[in-house]
Amino acid sequence: RVAQAVEELGYRPNPTARRLRTGRSGMIALVVPELVSPYFTELAHHVRTEATALGLTVLIEETLGDPAEELRLASGVGASLLDGVILSPLHTTAEELAPVSGTFPLVLLGERSYARDRVAADHVLIDNV
Repeated sequence: RVAQAVEELGYRPNPTARRLRTGRSGMIALVVPELVSPYFTELAHHVRTEATALGLTVLIEETLGDPAEELRLASGVGASLLDGVILSPLHTTAEELAPVSGTFPLVLLGERSYARDRVAADHVLIDNV
């Protein structure tokens, strides 16, 4: 009977109420230096495809290589709206990331390796060989 009432009334779950109940937003951010690069465009496509299959929404942010913007987004700005951040930093150093890492789910992408004892984040290394 409940399912019938839901259908008859056209009920739609309230995302804010769901977030309060589950503690999750169902949204992640992909932060890249530029979207005009074919590499980052393809990366965004694949991240979105996989996230959608998992029932997640992807917010795509472009930093234009600005270290302050990379750090702001890596720190989980809007953390109440995001379940995590995938960041491809262009200029941000381990010293800059260390204070914000570990406070928010963060995955780093790129050619640079960040020492695990300094940056508490998962890291996917890219080998251009």
